[in-house]
Amino acid sequence: MRIARPILPGILAAILSLPCAARCDEVSLADQQVILEHFRTTFVYPQFTHWQFDDAKPYELGGTLVCGQVNFQNSNRVFMGAKPFYSVVRDGRYMEGGIVGNKVQDPAGTVTFAYDVLCKRH
Repeated sequence: MRIARPILPGILAAILSLPCAARCDEVSLADQQVILEHFRTTFVYPQFTHWQFDDAKPYELGGTLVCGQVNFQNSNRVFMGAKPFYSVVRDGRYMEGGIVGNKVQDPAGTVTFAYDVLCKRH
């Protein structure tokens, strides 16, 4: 008697191991530009902002999830230290995201929560 082997685990393994068109963790220059343009008005001195794009991965609701850190100057020209951020880019447009710890733009802490859920999970 022959026993049928389940195929679902094999299919899932094949899907999860598919290679990315580019490296999965590399943030494309186009996505970087979309993020820079979106946040440009957030900073007092955007020309002195230091961005670190840590990784990019497919976002479950479509597009690309980008996680990283940004260091910017306040109005006294003092760098604030690296602050984590996340952004979702879809079809060349910024969809959602934010900078962690910005009490003015995120008083309820939803950006911090979203960053923790989206960027810190393994």
